[in-house]
Amino acid sequence: GKVSKLSTRENYDDRTLSLSPAVSIKNTHHAADTSKLKVTLLVFGKSVTDSRAYYVFLKESKKMDGLNPDQSREVRYKTIRADYDDRGYAKFGSRYHGYAVIVQDENGALIEFKSVPSTYQKHGLALLKLKSGKYFDKYLESYTVR
Repeated sequence: GKVSKLSTRENYDDRTLSLSPAVSIKNTHHAADTSKLKVTLLVFGKSVTDSRAYYVFLKESKKMDGLNPDQSREVRYKTIRADYDDRGYAKFGSRYHGYAVIVQDENGALIEFKSVPSTYQKHGLALLKLKSGKYFDKYLESYTVR
């Protein structure tokens, strides 16, 4: 659920990004239940003023009971709204860049990982150290936008 439209505050060229994230989880095994799960969603942006800066729009974890064989469940997360301007001389904010979904069992072991773009997969569980509302670089280190 991603929408990017002209901002209602300033109709010239500012944009408002609106995301309504949801994750669908399915137990694809035909005979075994899963244990309790922890599903973490990270939603990323990229700064419009500094190409080395990535932004965490959202980092939220939800716990869920186990899934029966072939059962699926949808998990909804907080809606994200952010203004940005990526044209002209008054650039600010961050554009949507992608997401990562990390599914862990009740002991913290990685069950499933999905990301768009796939380059986030190389970081694995290290993505969990990122904080919502903060910038980071390609090495997951804290970053200050100039």
